[in-house]
Amino acid sequence: MQAATTHVPVENASPPTAETLAGALHRVRDPHTGLDIVTLGWVRHLTVAPPEIQVTLALPRPVCAQGCTLESAIERALLPHLSSGRLRLHIRWNAAWDPADN
Repeated sequence: MQAATTHVPVENASPPTAETLAGALHRVRDPHTGLDIVTLGWVRHLTVAPPEIQVTLALPRPVCAQGCTLESAIERALLPHLSSGRLRLHIRWNAAWDPADN
């Protein structure tokens, strides 16, 4: 499992809601299918527990370029919504996809 942490300076005391962050993640697309990562079921957990936001992804293919691209896209999508704390991104590879996970 890979974990990335991004620290964001304190500007506003209001933490974002999980719904707001999930909406932002709908804009992050899989470069192979063009579908968003939420619809694909790759976002397994999204937790807002100030000062930390945790996102767990389960990706079906262990391709470094794909993971790095998605990691950057997720950070770009979520950072505007973070007012303080940190973003912790966990990536699991070779995860089986199950529509029930959506």
